[in-house]
Amino acid sequence: MKRRKFRLFDKDMNSILKLYFQAFPEDERMPVWMMKAMTLRKGIDFDLYYLGGRLCAMTYCAVGEGICYVFYLAVESSLRDRGIGSFLLGQLRRDYPGHTVIVEIERPDSSAENNAERLRRKGFYLRNGFAESGREVSYGGVDYQVLSSKELDEQALERLIARMTFGLWHKGRAKPLKEDPQ
Repeated sequence: MKRRKFRLFDKDMNSILKLYFQAFPEDERMPVWMMKAMTLRKGIDFDLYYLGGRLCAMTYCAVGEGICYVFYLAVESSLRDRGIGSFLLGQLRRDYPGHTVIVEIERPDSSAENNAERLRRKGFYLRNGFAESGREVSYGGVDYQVLSSKELDEQALERLIARMTFGLWHKGRAKPLKEDPQ
């Protein structure tokens, strides 16, 4: 697998957008103009991964204050369940040793139409060394569980997000984790 950094006027923008739109529902997407603008800042790492010359995955992270906050990790749907996602998480740990890696996933909810997908995603991260932080955030009408590779420093995370998004994008306030309604 080959990796390279995103470029502001990337030649593969159509493939990047296709992967981004396929992997994330509209209410979970940051505006593309903002993602591109943020790549101009130190501490935003937008990496593209290729197999056989074809875009197969991407990671988009904010890094600082001992945190690697994964805004987006996506694997081409036809290539899932082949170890690529686990490889990407391992790559993040190698790239940022000593950092706490943070991800947010849709909170499992037995009444949600996509609950099976939510549970698979959570299982994937738990198998890859993440743990429940005991916190969640809500934004865009969606509740997310915060998972982390180490103990979560919420204030550092909020400062990092505010700095990296020019204060224009707010993740919502952290609150104690709710139990799944049965």
